[in-house]
Formats: sequence, C-alpha cells, structure tokens
Amino acid sequence: MEVENKDNSLDDLIGRAMEGNLIARNELTAQVSPRLRSYIYRSVLDDNATDDILQETVIAVFNSITSLKKIDAFWCWLFRIASNQVMNYFRAQSKNKRHLSFQDILIEKAATGVDPEGRLMNAELGDSVRQAISQLPARQRQAVSLRCYEQLSFKEIGSILEITEPHARVQFHRALETLRLALGKQGFGKASLLLALAFFGKITAPAQAANKISVTTATVSAGGGLGAIITKGIGVSLAHITKVIIALIITALSSVGVLCYLNQRAFITSVVYTELGLDVIDMPDDAAIPQAQRRVDFVSASQVFLDNINTNTRYKAKALYEQRVVFPQGPDGPMLRHMIRWSLDRKEPLCHWLQDGNAYYYYSVGDRKLYLTNDPVRMLILPTDKQEQVDFIYSQLGRDHRFVQERGFFTGRPKYSVDDRAEDKPGIETDYVYSSMRTENLSDDWPTEFSEIIDKRDQMHKRGWTYYNVSGELGGQPVYGYGRIPFGYNKYEAYSPWLVLNIGKDEYVDYPGDGPVSVKTSGQERYWPGDSIYDGLGRPWSGFALVDSVCRDAAIEKLDFSIDLDIDTDGLVTVYVPDAGGEIKLIYDINRYDDLL
Repeated sequence: MEVENKDNSLDDLIGRAMEGNLIARNELTAQVSPRLRSYIYRSVLDDNATDDILQETVIAVFNSITSLKKIDAFWCWLFRIASNQVMNYFRAQSKNKRHLSFQDILIEKAATGVDPEGRLMNAELGDSVRQAISQLPARQRQAVSLRCYEQLSFKEIGSILEITEPHARVQFHRALETLRLALGKQGFGKASLLLALAFFGKITAPAQAANKISVTTATVSAGGGLGAIITKGIGVSLAHITKVIIALIITALSSVGVLCYLNQRAFITSVVYTELGLDVIDMPDDAAIPQAQRRVDFVSASQVFLDNINTNTRYKAKALYEQRVVFPQGPDGPMLRHMIRWSLDRKEPLCHWLQDGNAYYYYSVGDRKLYLTNDPVRMLILPTDKQEQVDFIYSQLGRDHRFVQERGFFTGRPKYSVDDRAEDKPGIETDYVYSSMRTENLSDDWPTEFSEIIDKRDQMHKRGWTYYNVSGELGGQPVYGYGRIPFGYNKYEAYSPWLVLNIGKDEYVDYPGDGPVSVKTSGQERYWPGDSIYDGLGRPWSGFALVDSVCRDAAIEKLDFSIDLDIDTDGLVTVYVPDAGGEIKLIYDINRYDDLL
C-alpha cells in the first residue's frame, strides 16, 4: 500500500495528478467536486443531470489533464471543460424533456432556521427565483455563475465559454436584464435582484461555503459598466436573506433598508420618459450669449448647449419627445435609443429617430421617407447620470432654473421634472420610468412601410467600422499611430476598438480583451484601465454624438470646457478644454453631420 506524506495543497495535488498519481487524482476530485457541482447545477437546474455532467466532467478532466499548461489557470481550464459538458447536455435535450427540480431543493434547504410561516413564503420565493433563473439561456446562466459566485473577470469568463471578452460582458448584462424583468413580473421590486442572486447562490453553494456568501456591487472590470458580484466575504445567513426578501415584498419597498438598494445604478437597464421641445419666441439682445446658444434648433432639455440658458429667453412649445433608452451593458456603457416626436396633444407621431446598434435612422411620418445617416441624435445629459456629473455640465454651460428635476432621496435618480419655459404650455411634467424595457422592444412602434429609403451614410459608416492612421505633433514631439474603431454597438464585438499610439519615445497600446492600457515611458511600463485610451476621443459605438461624448468625458474628469457652434460652416462644432490657468490645451473640431473628429 502506498503511503502519501506529501503536501496535499491544491497545486501539489494538480501536479501529482498530472503525473498520473491515482491517489492524488482521487483527492483532487474530492476537493474540486463540491464547487464544480454548484457551478454545473446553477447551469442546468436539475439534480440528476448535474450528477451525470459532474461525472462526465471528471472523466474528461483526467483524460486531458496533461494538456493543462499552467497550474494557476486550473480553475478556468476546469470550468471550460464543465461548460462544454453542460452545452453537450443542452444539445441532447429537447425542451419537452427538460425537468427542473430546483423548487423542491430550495424549499428543503431554505427551511433551516426559518419559522413555519417563513417556510411557506420560502416555497413561493423559491418558485419565483427558479422561474427567473430558468428563463436564462445556458450561456447567460454560466456567465452569471462565473461572474457572481466564482468572482472571475470577463476575460476569464470569455476564455471559459470560448467567446470574446466583450461578448461575455454582454451575456452577463443581458442575464441581469432578463432576471430583473422576470422578478418584476412576479411582484418583486427592482431592488430584489441582489437579494435573489444571493438567495440562489446560498441555496446552490457547497455546504461549507454557503454561510460565507454575501452580496455587494462592484465595478465590472474593463470599464464595461456595473454588475452584481457575490463575494465570499462576511457571512450572511440564509434565513436572514430570506427574511429580507420577504420583508421587501410585504412592505412594498417602503423600508429605508430596502430603498437604499435602489441607489445602485448598476442595475438600470433602460429609462423611458417624455419631455418638451421648444422654439424661441424672442431672445435677448445680449452679445455675451454664445453663438451656439442662439440656434433655433431645439429638441429637448437633454440638448443643453443648444438651449439658450438665459432665463430672459422666451419660448413656445414645439412638440413632445418620447425617449426610450436602453443600456445593454449598464448605465455607464453604450446606449441604444428610440425617440418619437409627438404632437403636443400626443395624438399622432410626427417623426421617429432610431439607433439600434446597426445604424442611425430618421423617419418622417408625413412623407413616409426613411433616412440612414452618419450622426446620432444629440444627448448630453441622461436621467441615469450621476448628480455631480450633471451639476458640472450645468456649471460649464449654464442652467435655466425654469426646468427643474426632482430626484429621489434614496435613489438619487430623477423621479419627475417640471418644465416652465414654454409660455403657452407651462408646467409640463415628465415622469421617468426605469428598467421597464428590453433591447428587443426598443423598435416597437417603428414604421415598417416606407415611400423611399435614402441612405446618406459614407462608406465607413455603411461598413460599420474602419482602420485609421494618426499623425501629427505634440509639444514638439512627433505623433504617429494606427488603430481600428467600430461605428455601431453591434460591430463592437467583431471589430473591437484598439489603438497603438507613439508620442515621441512613449508608446501607448490598447488592445481589447488584453487587460489594461500599456504605456511605455522612459523605459518603464505603466498601466491604465482597458479601453480608457478612447476617453476624450469619442466612442461612436456608444451611441453618443461625438460632441456630447467629448463633453461628458470632460465633465467626468472635472475639466472645464466650452462649445462654439459655427452656423455658417457645415455643421462645425468646436470644443475648447483649457487648463487650470485658462490656457487652451485641447481643441476639438467636429463635423456635426458626419460625426467625425
């Protein structure tokens, strides 16, 4: 009989298992099986299937363990094998043969430490969570499990699921959106998503880990927005989570503790609201008013710099503008948008604008013509923006106090606004509805019959992406580089943006999915968050007009800026960014109609 006296740490077991040691393989199986089983179960929601897939995964692992190149990549390698086995299972199952046994397990496990009344409510809660989780496609379940319970980065998740990092991020945020909507239909408030994920995590966790799972929110890596991460931190009992969720339902989100959850911007997937558009009746003869603010080109309160902020300006109501905005990667990521211009009595639509990730469309109801254009509709301020960012923009461009937003005390988000600027339509109120719309519903009410389709896009925008070169001079040093940029959100995955830029002897490299920006200066290498090299340069795939993107980036960094719109030039917009002493440091000349810098 062989006696093992060696170090039984996981790395040691993996190393000896790779050498063919049977005892090490048995011990390794015992160590990884509980965690691996939880991951598989969260993907298939079936006990019997989980046991079968776990067995197949273990066999596959030891058949190919010699192919493991790095021991520190063991868990990613292991989850990739398990994910492939899960997908094999789903391919072999028809929808009619799938059986979900999640409810009975929930009831059995959740009953511990809960009074009889609580057990009954646990059964109802368990069924609600089961139904919500079961609606997710397999890939989305896996993305949620790997992100929330295994604490993996999107790069690691992409490697495990054999998809790109941006695609992994999209799968995760689509899963959150689906879960939130599913829970909402069953009477749960928006705040319940964190609690439901925690409940699901505890129920499906190995026994030794269940009491070490808690819920937090954190910034999703690679700058892609915000998402829920369930971390192994301070223990929170299952009974406590259950009672919090029950209290959430009973009190209808009335308690302070629950309302505080609503402050998490991470889980906003959309916002819908209608605001008033204005025309100028009379503008004060004031030479100090910038030329850009003399434009009679008003769309909504969102287009701040086109609005004259002088409170002596007289307006009349022009139309109502319904805004439907969806955030496929969370409120700090790209946006998709459908805007409808209504008559003031809201009885008939006059025109539509749509940006669906493929192109920018404009439809005129009167002549039924559809236009495809290069430039998105302007949107400088969103209801989901942080208050400090909004305040900074107003500090640069001025504020008309006849337009007032009321923000929720706990949420920090606008609840409604009152617009008193139009003399003929004072007191126009707007309500803001959050997370009520899915991406696939964005084009609801979009016209389907056209008298003519007019494509005004250039070849780059028709293709949806382009390569480009950079050349010039900065501070007496030569600047040169090259990169790629997508023009639409739906092109982002296949043609992700990247840039290699040289300024003198310094090199800046930003490749998508390769982690942070690498900056080599004076022989030393430093790093910034991935994708950040495009901050201040515009990100057309985000859905924002270039002028708005530049100004929003400046506001986030608290950089002063000013805007000049030359109405005598073909859509030229100039943005100035000075330093602390007032000296102009950055000048952006932007073609508004082609949306090019």
